[in-house]
Order: sequence, then C-alpha cells, then structure tokens
Amino acid sequence: MAEPESNSWQALSPYLDQVLELNDEDRTACLASIRQQNPALAADLEALLREYRVLQEEQFLEQPPTPLTVNATLAGQTIGAYTAVGDRPRRHG
Repeated sequence: MAEPESNSWQALSPYLDQVLELNDEDRTACLASIRQQNPALAADLEALLREYRVLQEEQFLEQPPTPLTVNATLAGQTIGAYTAVGDRPRRHG
C-alpha cells in the first residue's frame, strides 16, 4: 500500500487506533460500519491492518536489534562519488 497522504493519514489515524484495540469480531463489525459511511477509508484501514498482521506474524517488533560490531565504520567504502576516509567523506574528482 502506498503511504497515505497527510490529510488521508489524519483521517485514518483515529480509526486505526480504534480498530487495533478491538477483537476480530468487533473489528469486522466496526470496519463494516466505516465501509458504509466511507468505502475508501475502510479500504485503506483494511490494507493497513493486513500489513499489521504480516508484521505481527513475522514478529518484526519482537526481534532484538542486530548488534553492531565495536569497530563498525564506513572508512574505505565507496558510496556513489564519495569514499569514506576516517570520519569525513572525500569526493572523487
């Protein structure tokens, strides 16, 4: 799903908070009510809820962060027209 525009997100956000707190049966009823009033809003909410379910199944937020090595550095790596040297990137040519 494409990211909602600012105005769209302002409309979606309160409903998303509401439906996330509901159990599946109540959520289905709530979405049906929203769909009657505003089908586009309901479709956007359902798309966000599908993405949320996928992330829950993957346990995305429950996984610990990947530890960084003590000597993590970009020094010596070329990124586009730049090569990282120490703390400051240097531009090629």
